[in-house]
Amino acid sequence: MSYNQDLVREFLLTLIHNYVPDGTEELSERETLLLSNFLFQPEVPIEIKQRVIILMSHLDSVTAFREMEKYAENPDDGLQLWANTALEECRMFMEMSLSEDVEGGEEVGVFMGGGLGGHKNSMRCYFMVLPMPGNEMTDELNALIEVSLKQTGKEIRVVVEDFFYSKNHLGFTALIPFDVAIAEFMETSIERCGAAGAQVYPHYYACNGEMPDEAEIPEIISTIMES
Repeated sequence: MSYNQDLVREFLLTLIHNYVPDGTEELSERETLLLSNFLFQPEVPIEIKQRVIILMSHLDSVTAFREMEKYAENPDDGLQLWANTALEECRMFMEMSLSEDVEGGEEVGVFMGGGLGGHKNSMRCYFMVLPMPGNEMTDELNALIEVSLKQTGKEIRVVVEDFFYSKNHLGFTALIPFDVAIAEFMETSIERCGAAGAQVYPHYYACNGEMPDEAEIPEIISTIMES
């Protein structure tokens, strides 16, 4: 397939003109997919792909995040750094969006990565919750947290999957629908834990990337506790 570079540039300029960075207007899902399609076509010049990457990096949408994540796995020669940087910016915008408190607009303690995948219209995330400082996880506390998570998940279409137990945290995976904020799921679950007598630290860790290994966990816990 051949590309008319002038038409491609005109298309990009139209998107850039229509995109307002203050959030009052954003690209539709269809426009985002049309834009990202240029990244996966070998005939498209590197110059055009660089412009596409710059624009994609500033889009606050799951579609943009997923498309950049896909491209970053196998970018064109010379664009690995561009792709990685854009993916991190997409992740930053997604983190800010997903961590917004639905009721008060406050930022909560959520830290997000990328790469675990998902299912249909959901994003698979790994979470880590902690006991209050000076305490350890117990069988009773784990059970209360699990019940709270599953009850909240049932109400808002979140599928809680597997649990991973430790003395200083409880890890688990869950499928989060794209139209459900991580904060809504976690804040409601933590409040429910408190009502049931389970003392859980209010900040938590959320990651759509690879699950942390044992060596990474102490640093993650330290970051959560300092938030």
